[in-house]
Amino acid sequence: NSWRMYHGSYINDYVGNGHQVNFTGEQGELVQIPINHFRNIAQHIYVMITSSRPTMDARAINTDYKSYAQTYLANGILDYYMREKKLEDALKKATELCIVLGAAYVKLAWNATAGEIYDTDPDTDEPIKEGELEFSTYTPFDVIVDGTKENPGNDDWMMTRNWVNRFDLIAKYPEYADKIRAVPPKTTSAVYRLAVWSNDDTDDVAVYEFYHKQTDA
Repeated sequence: NSWRMYHGSYINDYVGNGHQVNFTGEQGELVQIPINHFRNIAQHIYVMITSSRPTMDARAINTDYKSYAQTYLANGILDYYMREKKLEDALKKATELCIVLGAAYVKLAWNATAGEIYDTDPDTDEPIKEGELEFSTYTPFDVIVDGTKENPGNDDWMMTRNWVNRFDLIAKYPEYADKIRAVPPKTTSAVYRLAVWSNDDTDDVAVYEFYHKQTDA
């Protein structure tokens, strides 16, 4: 309901008709005009939170000069990822989702097939890339946790759902090409997600990643 209200869908459940002007009454003499105060208030909260840029400062554990000097490099790397790698954009998007939906997530992951090519595999002649850190923003519908936990964030395991082009997956995992082609696309009616209704075809499919802490089990 919050998601629909935020996009002006007050009169019906279809987000694609958000802020639509309708006519009602016995002879259509009345005009229904949605005035989205909900989004206005949410945007004010968003601006107050994000008006100041996040500041992260690297600190040296040791007190020697070498360790202290390395903090300058670390701060430069942090600033690079904030600006060039869109970490700040991911944090802002998560803030907006959190205001509307009550929760949001930012995931930091390592993509071994991203970055610049630095070598070639001598056996397969496939390029070997440097790898790159990637940031993803998730709604509560794309993060699966154990809802019975009394202390959120103290989970033994967590699962995330990404939307990835199926042909990129086939190129990355050619041995599973037939199975990947059989995966239903993102627009399938059975897929639960936040989106407007669309007739468009898509090659995006769901990829689930499972994370578990080191436990006795």
